[in-house]
Amino acid sequence: MANMHSYFLDFNSDLNITNSKEEKLRDKREKLKTRITNHFKTHHPEYTPKYFIQGSYKMKNVIQTKDNLCDLDLAVIFEQEPDVTGTTLQNWVYDAVAGHTHKQIHKSRCIRVDYKDDFHIDLPVYHWNNNEETMLCIKNEDSERSQPKKFVSWYGDEKSDESHRISKYLKAWGDNIRHNMLSGLAFTILSIRESVVEIERDDISLLNNLKGVQSSLSNSWYVEMPTQPYDNVIEKNNNPTFKNNFFDRLEEFIDDAQEAINCDSQHKASKLWRKHLGDRFRFVEKEESANNALHGIAAQSVAKPWYDGHTI
Repeated sequence: MANMHSYFLDFNSDLNITNSKEEKLRDKREKLKTRITNHFKTHHPEYTPKYFIQGSYKMKNVIQTKDNLCDLDLAVIFEQEPDVTGTTLQNWVYDAVAGHTHKQIHKSRCIRVDYKDDFHIDLPVYHWNNNEETMLCIKNEDSERSQPKKFVSWYGDEKSDESHRISKYLKAWGDNIRHNMLSGLAFTILSIRESVVEIERDDISLLNNLKGVQSSLSNSWYVEMPTQPYDNVIEKNNNPTFKNNFFDRLEEFIDDAQEAINCDSQHKASKLWRKHLGDRFRFVEKEESANNALHGIAAQSVAKPWYDGHTI
């Protein structure tokens, strides 16, 4: 059997955003906060924006895509019941960042600030209701209850080092295939929901997780958000074409993953894994594979801590 655990650990590291890009993200994030705060002081002084990081960047499972792109979610929150609609609050945040980069987009659930060919920063906008519950502003719709901080806490409580890495591998698969793929949020939840007992073999753990995803989603096309609004995060993908294509891709991945684990060389295994995870997964030369087998190298390495040395 081709043990590829150490190669998966290398792949996990290679999926991380670079230090230079992380520095730029931090710099642009702080500039956006200053710009938004100053705009509201001048134009809407009765509203004081506060900020927190949410999403994959906060949970440390953000990946750099194969196009060398990444993203960050910077939540803008107003700790008060507004006397305007959530869409108006979004519009005001959009006005604050308009012209800051080459493109800003008013999406349904956030304002996106795009930094060309590098990364984007999403600005979801929240406000409190009368019960001091956090409400997410949605364009041209009523705001809905949302608990982004509790979701980050849920992930931190539920994830293991192994399931954390699995979430990044699933995202990398989605990034490599791209069409008819689930969202990073769905993969994050599934990495935990379909996790099994840790076996210190990421190749086998990923296969087990994929089998769990196949079984559970075939039975019920439902991935519940574990915090408010407790919605089905794959409901938007609930159409026959998407589901058929997704399950075809998933079955191909499971078949090749099983073959990779059972095959007699890491060279062959690496080609099978790269087919689904992309070129960033290391290609093992025949000579290296033969040398590992000759010397009985089990390809075991010590996993890095889940935060990979990054801090917020």
